[in-house]
Amino acid sequence: MPHILHLYKDIFPPVYGGMEVVLGKLAVEQARHGWKVSVAVSGPVDRVWGAEHGVDVISVGEWGRLLSNPISPGFFRLLEKVDYDLLHLHLPCPTAVLATLRKGARDVPWFASYQSDIVRQRMTGALYRPWQRKFLKRCSSIFVSSPPLLSSSEVLASVRERCRIVPLGISPQELSSQEQAAGGNLRADYGGKPIVLFVGRFRWYKGLHVLLEAMDQVDAVLLVVGAGTMRQEQRIRKSINSMKNPERVVLLGPAAHLGPVLAASDLICLPSTHRAEAFGYVLLESFAAGVPAVTTELGTGTSYVNQDGETGLVVPPGDSGSLAEAISRICQNKALRDRFSEAAKTRVRKDFSLDGMVEAILTAYNEAGLKAEG
Repeated sequence: MPHILHLYKDIFPPVYGGMEVVLGKLAVEQARHGWKVSVAVSGPVDRVWGAEHGVDVISVGEWGRLLSNPISPGFFRLLEKVDYDLLHLHLPCPTAVLATLRKGARDVPWFASYQSDIVRQRMTGALYRPWQRKFLKRCSSIFVSSPPLLSSSEVLASVRERCRIVPLGISPQELSSQEQAAGGNLRADYGGKPIVLFVGRFRWYKGLHVLLEAMDQVDAVLLVVGAGTMRQEQRIRKSINSMKNPERVVLLGPAAHLGPVLAASDLICLPSTHRAEAFGYVLLESFAAGVPAVTTELGTGTSYVNQDGETGLVVPPGDSGSLAEAISRICQNKALRDRFSEAAKTRVRKDFSLDGMVEAILTAYNEAGLKAEG
């Protein structure tokens, strides 16, 4: 059977994040469709999970990370010794791109899932850009998660003819009775006050500090699911301690399963401030549970997923006053919240199915001359 080799820096499990979750789901579905699937990452892997789902997960190791990019010679060594029929990179991951250009097989098709521009690293990004462009021009297809990302990305402008819009996908499932009960208990713990949810790592572009400013203006509880480096967490705790109402914020730490907090929440907020937030996969998880959203207008996929006035509200980035107003509007208006909730569930079922994502990617593989047996 044809062998797919995926390259990225992390996969879920064990590392929880939007791109990591999507990679894990895609690998499992491809194996289920009859492909031999390997996923090589620089971070940790869960080999038990891989064996259960027929996915060969490989950790090539890393010396560390510089500007979120793994320093990992292991990718170069892997590409020299592993045979594969198709190479699929998940971007941004400059180390994997450079390894592929140097050691990737030239007689197999290359594919890329382009999830985000490189935003913050201007100098290093400029040095890397020619290599990135060379790699993308070599790809048979480039999968882009939303029309706004494609239309606004300067990097993709020169390879637009190779790009395909393939939104990220999820298999919507109703919250279980146990999750609903746990959510009810969580609401009771906070006196039945409206609950706002934030999920994500404490990265520079996530805008959590803006949300903390907004919560001083909102009579609600903010549940923060996620973590960061020691320095990032110290900074967030300092911001909380400087609030007028620090009791409104609860740090829950990371969680692999969001069911109970989604069942408890009135809305989810992605207060991101820069284009590095290119989609917001947690929005799909929230919409599947009927939780509407407040997001920011970044010109990327977040406003494609969360439609202003339909599934939630969209506000300018970095504006704590507008963020507070939008959060309060949803929390205080049950009829509006219920309308957004139903629209969110409908949208995720209609436009963001896991089957649709997998089928679009496999179709591109087939058009490049590869098809799974059976």
